[in-house]
Amino acid sequence: EYMLLPRDMTLDHLKEDPKVAIASIYAHRNILFGARIINKSFESDGMVQVCTPLIKAALVDVESQGDQPQAISTLHGLSAFARECIEGKSDMINSLDDSSIEACLAIATGIPRPGHSVVGQGTFRDGQQGWDILANEFIKLGLADEVNLYQENRGQVVGIEHLADKSEPYIESA
Repeated sequence: EYMLLPRDMTLDHLKEDPKVAIASIYAHRNILFGARIINKSFESDGMVQVCTPLIKAALVDVESQGDQPQAISTLHGLSAFARECIEGKSDMINSLDDSSIEACLAIATGIPRPGHSVVGQGTFRDGQQGWDILANEFIKLGLADEVNLYQENRGQVVGIEHLADKSEPYIESA
């Protein structure tokens, strides 16, 4: 884990009080992931500005592994964006059938589709095409902070990993 600390702080300070950290990112072999701003007072500066020094430091180590660096990004805010697009009848969903749109709305809100008791695997399967369209538009509009961070540091989006994180807390925040 790479941690960004204020100039006057040391690792000893971090051990005493983990809240002194400004931001962090993880690296495992050639994979970067989990970029986040820890100290909320820095959120207004934006993830790209705050976390770029961490990316640069991590890339030195990651590139030394010999493989091309890769990054995995979360899409926090995607559910709210999807809900707005569906409820506002955005043009981007015109190509989807009603079943896919209902499934995407269920995924975005956590409320089961009519006639269903849960938002389960079938809902995610039926909504995959629409969710991918919404996710790609979310990224294209620059709304995905972590993706923006990687793109500003020589990264490029190569795909959407559907259901990469199925945990309820992530799905609620996505």
